Amino acid sequence: MVYSSVEPTICAIINKLPDRNPAQIWIALGEKFNTATSRSGRMAIRKRFQFTAMKEGTSVQAYIARLTTIQQELLGTPDEIADESLISHLLQNLSKNYKTLVDIITYRPTEGETVDSITTELIEYETSNALFIAQVGSNTNTTGTIVDGHALVAETQGNPNHSSRGCG
Repeated sequence: MVYSSVEPTICAIINKLPDRNPAQIWIALGEKFNTATSRSGRMAIRKRFQFTAMKEGTSVQAYIARLTTIQQELLGTPDEIADESLISHLLQNLSKNYKTLVDIITYRPTEGETVDSITTELIEYETSNALFIAQVGSNTNTTGTIVDGHALVAETQGNPNHSSRGCG
């Protein structure tokens, strides 16, 4: 079953095995193709983790998913990524839109904080900001006030008779 389910290059590897017992086949294929089993493979995964940063226009949820996937790849190996390291990397490599929230998280006590609690907070922050931007952008009163305010500033900046002090 295993033999008939794989591509020809993998069949060639199976053919070279002295024992074609399914358990031995899986072990051999795992050693050959599981990058986390070799030292160089683990180092490549760690390097990918270190260079993973949130790109502008990417959702925080997609960024978190990339990091946790890498963490899972190294789970149970000598190079596994601890939750504290994941949180630290996550917070250090967010886009600048998260600076205020990162400052708040960084300076408060860490007792009881988990990867799940931090990621939930980041996702809620992103959702809240998106809703706020959508609400402000769709409110004609706000849009008109901003446009009228810019026009008023432009109009009064060139007027020598205009006093910038109150209504007088």
